Amino acid sequence: MHFRLSKCATDYLKALTDPFGFTRVGMEGMPCIPDLLDAPSTKYRSVARGSLVVPATNSGFLLLNTHTAPANNAYSILNSNALYILVDQFPTTGVETGVTRSFFNQSPYSSAEIGVGAGNVQYRVVALGIRVRYIGTVLNRGGRIIPFRHPNNQPFTGYTLGDVMGYTNVHPSTVDDKWHAVNYMPVRATDYEYKSVAISGVPATAGASAVGILINPNGSTAVTYEWEAVMYTEWIGEIPLTTPSHSDVPGMSAIRNLMEGGLDADPNTNLFQEVMKGVQAIGPQNISGFVTTAGNAFLQSAYF
Repeated sequence: MHFRLSKCATDYLKALTDPFGFTRVGMEGMPCIPDLLDAPSTKYRSVARGSLVVPATNSGFLLLNTHTAPANNAYSILNSNALYILVDQFPTTGVETGVTRSFFNQSPYSSAEIGVGAGNVQYRVVALGIRVRYIGTVLNRGGRIIPFRHPNNQPFTGYTLGDVMGYTNVHPSTVDDKWHAVNYMPVRATDYEYKSVAISGVPATAGASAVGILINPNGSTAVTYEWEAVMYTEWIGEIPLTTPSHSDVPGMSAIRNLMEGGLDADPNTNLFQEVMKGVQAIGPQNISGFVTTAGNAFLQSAYF
């Protein structure tokens, strides 16, 4: 039996596992979450770019809060600059010396427009990723790049190197001239829901899921990295230009069972292909229906 994901579920999985590599054609090609909340929505892709500095003996970092990111006036991205003072640690408050704050100014709505009142909008994050790349000289290249995503999507501001390395889903890499990325992965029911909270302030202070990259210093001189962030969102409410959304409950169930089940893939593997293999294996088990006598005999021998 061959289990095929619908186009909407396939696009969602592609965006979720490779947000930087996902390609689309017009608004109709934008990904959405194929669950039962399939009301027409406005779908956006937002990009942010910048640079960060890793001091000679202190750590460098990039940190993004997925709760504040959709608002175009809410600081959601933190990165280190030349004055960052903490060693082997993400920032705790977001206002420490040497922290640069920025946001997705391409996102369509501000925090004041998010809510449940007349004229307000609600949002949810479909997919999101951050990545860094060393842009200095070969002579000064050194240290480690450590992408990190909390397995339960809990805040990890203030986490030290020891805290981060204690998780099995962490795969450090030596510094080279390639991109090193980490993607947001929904793991809780609330991660799929539309949010109506006015969001603002410093992203390190509270509450929502975050993704981050910690960079160990080379021990001799400060160096510069470039960074990128990409985010796909859905918006509903009193907004124009909505496009159809789709529901694929069996496909979504297969994706959630794999992604929320603690999937641990080496960053050098093709995560989309790995998840698709799992979908092919468990997808048919998520659908009730009629089978032939021979098929039933096979299933009985396979599962009982």
